[in-house]
Amino acid sequence: MAKKIGCTSTVASSLEECLSLLSEQSFDAFICESHLENEDLESFIEQARALCRAKTDYVMPILGASSHELDGEETHCLALGMEHYIDSPVDIDDLEAVLKRFVGRAFHMREQGQ
Repeated sequence: MAKKIGCTSTVASSLEECLSLLSEQSFDAFICESHLENEDLESFIEQARALCRAKTDYVMPILGASSHELDGEETHCLALGMEHYIDSPVDIDDLEAVLKRFVGRAFHMREQGQ
């Protein structure tokens, strides 16, 4: 869906891989599965933010998403320090609105051909 709305995306299979990618390059935002077994999302969020701060003043938004509709999931994500929760099932128009809200400058630059 990200490609359909003009975004590029990088997919990682674990939070460890995400941290490795974040140490190597910058991202406009991060969308994370909100319920991962055997993964410490709170620790991941702290480490991801530290990596971003070390490279730039930009505070990369971390957005939660889930492939399942779970009660209390939005509260769970916000309590962990994520900026927003994307409801399931994900609608492309909703995804675009959320991304524009959190990475609006990047969208504006793409729309202007910069």
